[in-house]
Formats: sequence, structure tokens, C-alpha cells
Amino acid sequence: MKSNPVCIFTVPLYREKDNFSRENHNTLAPLYGLVLAGGESSRMGKNKALLEYHSQPQFAHVAQLLDVFCEQVVISSNTALPGSYIKNRSLLSDEAAYTGCGPMSGVLTAIRHFPGKSFFVLGCDYPALTQGDMEQLFMARSPEHDAVCFHHPESRVSEPLITIYEAASLKKLPRFYRNGGKSLRKFLEGSVAKRIAPRNPGALKSYDSPEDRDRFGH
Repeated sequence: MKSNPVCIFTVPLYREKDNFSRENHNTLAPLYGLVLAGGESSRMGKNKALLEYHSQPQFAHVAQLLDVFCEQVVISSNTALPGSYIKNRSLLSDEAAYTGCGPMSGVLTAIRHFPGKSFFVLGCDYPALTQGDMEQLFMARSPEHDAVCFHHPESRVSEPLITIYEAASLKKLPRFYRNGGKSLRKFLEGSVAKRIAPRNPGALKSYDSPEDRDRFGH
């Protein structure tokens, strides 16, 4: 899959909060949320989805952020999660056919269970991410693009774990996998993605170590 030319968009600050509605996107497939809760992190020494930055496990915080934008939120996890935080949520473990390709395993499993849906995919690595940051992506959806993602201003790469993947694009993901693809970032690079310049670049920081965790909020 070839990489497409990078064109960076800016999105005006959305001010009409009272009119914020999914109806703005009624020409697109229904949007579901996917929390990639993963499992044990070797660098962090524990499951990052269970860390508490906002007075609850990070996976639960991420699910609440997605609730604002999505018709339903699905949690992808290969380890046990506290039951009190997953009530009325769909919980999926990676299917055996998709093991060995990291976060993409969770996405492949989700689209098997919920075909024809677009997915707002969000990892548990970004505790600084806010509803306002996510709104930037949501408001930038369009039928002309396979995905909407943030583009790092410094590293100049797109962030596949804070991305809206449209249903039409996700139909291509199983073939990408069968052809040997195992990287969501590579899949995103080959998509017609709308790449957004983040208003708050710090929101894209991935917190991967105990030192990162201890510095959060300082």
C-alpha cells in the first residue's frame, strides 16, 4: 500500500456548543468508539489502561470521552478489567486469527463484530487528550476522506491511535492484513486521510513510562 501525499488541514474552533450534534454527519456511516485497552506494557510495568490520571482507570475515562461523539463505545482488551466500569459496554478480546499485529488486532476484531460502522479509535496512552481535541477530528469528518487523524508537528507522522476510520476504509483493512500488513500507521499512510494540525500538540504525547506518569499534570 503506497503512502499518499501529506496535506495538513487546520480546523476552526467550533464555538456553537449548544448545536453540537451527530446530525452534522448524517451522510456518513454510524460512528462507534473503540477503546484500545490492550494489556501489560513492558515499559510502564503495568497495564496503562488501568492507570488513574482522572480519578478513574484510563480506559473508563477514554470511553467517557468517546461517548460524546459515538453511538456506542466498544472496549478492546486482552486482560480482565474492573467490572464496575464496563457495565453496558461491549467488551472484545482479540480474535486468534488476528494475533501478533498490536493495536490493529483490536480494530480487526471490532469490525468483524460491527461491520459497516465507522470507528473513532483511541488508545489509553494519551491522558492529556481532551474532549476539545477530539472535537477537532469529529468536526473534520467528510465523505471524501477515508480517515481523520492528527499529524505530529515535530515528528511529521500521523497518529493512528487517535483517529476516526470511516467504514469504507475499514473494509480494506482485512485485505491489508492478509497481504502482510501489521501496522495501523502503515495502513493510515496508505489511506486518503484528512490530517489535522492539532491546536494542542501536547495532547498527542504518549505516556509510556513510570517517569511519564509521574510528570503528568506537572
